[in-house]
Amino acid sequence: MLVDVADARLQDGWGETAVETLSMYYSANGSRSDVQMLAFRPSFLPVFDWANGMIPATVGGDLYSFYASGAGASRVQFEEDPAYALRFKTRYQEPAGRPELTADAGYALGLGASQTRVVTRDYQNWQDAGIGTASGIDASALENLFRTTSSYGGFGPSLTRYEQDISDVRGSTGLSRKAWQTASDAVSDVWSGRSLAYNSTLPANLTPPPGVSGAMSRISQRLLGNYFAGVIEGQGGFIRTEAAVDVLGQWDFSYDPNLSGSSHVFRDDASRVRFFRSAPDLANSVSQGFRYIKYDQWSRPSEFGVLLNVAKSSLADYGEWAREADLDQQLTIANSCPVFTFSYDVDPVTGGLSAYDERRGVIVERSYYTTALADQPTDCPGRGEDDPINESLYHYDDLGRTQLVSEHRQSVSADVYRTTQRSWPSGGLVSQITFPDQDQSEAFIISGQGSMTGW
Repeated sequence: MLVDVADARLQDGWGETAVETLSMYYSANGSRSDVQMLAFRPSFLPVFDWANGMIPATVGGDLYSFYASGAGASRVQFEEDPAYALRFKTRYQEPAGRPELTADAGYALGLGASQTRVVTRDYQNWQDAGIGTASGIDASALENLFRTTSSYGGFGPSLTRYEQDISDVRGSTGLSRKAWQTASDAVSDVWSGRSLAYNSTLPANLTPPPGVSGAMSRISQRLLGNYFAGVIEGQGGFIRTEAAVDVLGQWDFSYDPNLSGSSHVFRDDASRVRFFRSAPDLANSVSQGFRYIKYDQWSRPSEFGVLLNVAKSSLADYGEWAREADLDQQLTIANSCPVFTFSYDVDPVTGGLSAYDERRGVIVERSYYTTALADQPTDCPGRGEDDPINESLYHYDDLGRTQLVSEHRQSVSADVYRTTQRSWPSGGLVSQITFPDQDQSEAFIISGQGSMTGW
């Protein structure tokens, strides 16, 4: 039996959807057995009350009658629900047409409920829910410099939620919070904020890294709402700070409330990360804890590792070293120890590299050295040709989709492979995964395994 399912949308003066009804179905035409397009039916929603966001019960219509008759019972909880079988939005009467009110489907979430859960937005009043007083911001004469948004809606008996945002006209600097208020309590809030400054000095509560002084080209700060760390001496409480020393961003450093000291990133002239340190709380802030990245001639990462026995006299020396054109050649087994290596365009038979313009459908290989390194390494153990290594081999099809993944685990006594295949047997609409059910002696063996098809 054929059934016609219908819903409707009404647009406002800005061409945006203002009313979106729930769906209903019309009884099938028993005299027909073929599929027929549903014709326009004015009786579906003949009248809509824009002032109250509802379907007038005195007028009704097909949609109203459908839910009032008991159809769609799983969507009806209150006697008034048929009049609110829709979602409703309004906008401020202004050229921008910013959202003003949002009501969900059903009486409890509509405009008529005694305990409203409608979300209302206010772009004009800075004092909503005490935002001006709580933030310490003088609202006067700032309307042209900052944009403000306040939204609030009921969530339960005598409980109201607030979301508020203050930002500059470019959105880069601002203050926001989520808050809630019950009938008997004051507003509880969780603040977060962000700021962006150029050609400015670091805040007084932050200690510049060795060799850094004067104005920074860029300082980005974020107030972390409800953050879990305690105050660390010399740090900005719950504020995370990122700074760029130069205008090209080749030397960046950052502060985190959970760590003492600063993390650093050094880039080359192509803006590629060359050195970085994510553990700033080491005894020697200049020569310890640095990682490096190597690249191939097409700027694809080829090696990640740790610097060994490198003792530069200052952090600025790492910035200069990162910009040297032959850096990859300077990083040898004497001063660096690889952790991950990547090989691209690998021929699956010979193991050799193919030309870059012939790389379609060939393999990317990622190697991981299993021998652990010391916290402050001075040598590079377990990187010889006979030492165990773990590998992941990725095989792609002509569309760049991962077709085969073979995990290789190497030990002193055995080589174990486990291959997973992903295919699209129905023209790319349905994916099928073939997964290993036993260890294999070679890569990319997929016969005799289990399979799973996603629909």
